[in-house]
Amino acid sequence: MSASADRPNDRMDSLIRLGDARIDAILQGVTALFEVVFPTRVRGYYLLGSFSEHTSVALSDIDLIILFAGGFEGNEEATAQRVVEACGLLSPIRLDIVLQSEETLRIEDVRLKLGSLLITGEDVRAQIPLPTPEAHARYMTDWALWFIRRLHDGASLGVPLNYPDSTDAFYGYARVRIPGWYPTGTVQGTKEFVATVCWTATALLSLILGADGYVGTKGEAVRRYRDLGDGEWGSYVTEVYSLGKGEWRYGVPESVTDRQHLGKLCAQGLPFFNHYLTRYRDYLNQQRRGEDATERQWAEEQLRQLA
Repeated sequence: MSASADRPNDRMDSLIRLGDARIDAILQGVTALFEVVFPTRVRGYYLLGSFSEHTSVALSDIDLIILFAGGFEGNEEATAQRVVEACGLLSPIRLDIVLQSEETLRIEDVRLKLGSLLITGEDVRAQIPLPTPEAHARYMTDWALWFIRRLHDGASLGVPLNYPDSTDAFYGYARVRIPGWYPTGTVQGTKEFVATVCWTATALLSLILGADGYVGTKGEAVRRYRDLGDGEWGSYVTEVYSLGKGEWRYGVPESVTDRQHLGKLCAQGLPFFNHYLTRYRDYLNQQRRGEDATERQWAEEQLRQLA
């Protein structure tokens, strides 16, 4: 991949418009600032998540990968991170900007290759190789475990897992643990619960289907897992996503009927997470009996976390 020779004005002229003036202005501001601070250094700007799928709600973040050509030079990465922080202070919508370089690109995260929208710059997605099923499974299961552990307040992930709060109407799953995901002062919301269910389903696709289970977006993961079935859980994940995000907009509903429905979905959350942990443990036991020494060591380390 050769270094970009595009002029900043050319990139601003070719910036993809999403049709939402507020979002388009934020993306234009971010890209313009990076083009000024790092002229000719950024390969491309790629939008991920809800805005790339056109499924955003009020609490959706703007997820963006900024891919630098070659490797980071000198203090370039640290400077770029400060620019990201400055952009976050200026944006009325939460920004989740990931800085990557071609040299250190994490191909295990297939969202860039399979689920992104090029905003401006060079499209190098066809040149990005897919990871091995083992590398992809490690990456996806690490994220699923991070979310499950966070949702359960850092509890040990041994099976069976327990509810965060069995006395609560929503079993502790609607408690805000990542305040930055919500408006200031919010104490209850479902964004973390929905995200954890979706990341868990994505990890299950990787464990069950291997390379056939690679997905690039949350919506695609939900659809693929629904089609897979996996017992009762395919329809469960679809319901959590469609109601939690689509109807309740990551909030806690006000009507008695909807609150009861959310309570039932939260009650099913624990069996779903235990289903995943059991399936993950079985996968690890298979890996530790394999021929690859690195895979065996990784499996042993992960199994200790589930003890």
